[in-house]
Amino acid sequence: MLIFLLFFANFSFAQEASLYLEPSTNKQSIISNDFYQFDTRHSNDTNIKSEASNNIFTPIETVSEKSVNASDKLGRTLLHWSIINKDIFLFFNTLKLGANVNLADHEGKTPLHMAVEAESLEMIETLINHGAIVNARDKQGLTPLHNTALLPQGMLIADYLIIYGAAPFTQDNNGRTALDWARINSNRPMMAYLSGVERNFFRPEDY
Repeated sequence: MLIFLLFFANFSFAQEASLYLEPSTNKQSIISNDFYQFDTRHSNDTNIKSEASNNIFTPIETVSEKSVNASDKLGRTLLHWSIINKDIFLFFNTLKLGANVNLADHEGKTPLHMAVEAESLEMIETLINHGAIVNARDKQGLTPLHNTALLPQGMLIADYLIIYGAAPFTQDNNGRTALDWARINSNRPMMAYLSGVERNFFRPEDY
């Protein structure tokens, strides 16, 4: 019985390891059909470019260090999509291939912004350990900490970001802090948490 269970576990893992990067209809967010129409500014891999023109989905084994940072028409890389789809297998494999953790999509969102939106502390911790910029801003001026203001239970994530340098007084393009966003969204748990954070932090002008 034990031998059978071990065989079944290994078979299941092998299946997952050979999965194609084809979008699944049951994913929360779907990879677009144009995913392999890469922005070649980030790719020097001629094989990937050739496959892109044919709109072919490629197994992870064929993605190389040269092509791992290639982006689709939304400016998103494999790393972005692994986070959006909460695909931890793809996430760690893209990092192993040297994925740039600070590449932003066309909205200015970095993988760390998306990991916060996905509420994945494991991905957040891993990205920061790989050099993700904690106070990165998207095109609206929003940082990952701003994004926590939209999460009903974002305190743990916000706490982790602050420990690693997230600035609670950072304002977006409209002059709003994370606390302001929590108020706008009537997110009472985050309002209470961020109010406490602001009381215990010195503003830069205090020095």
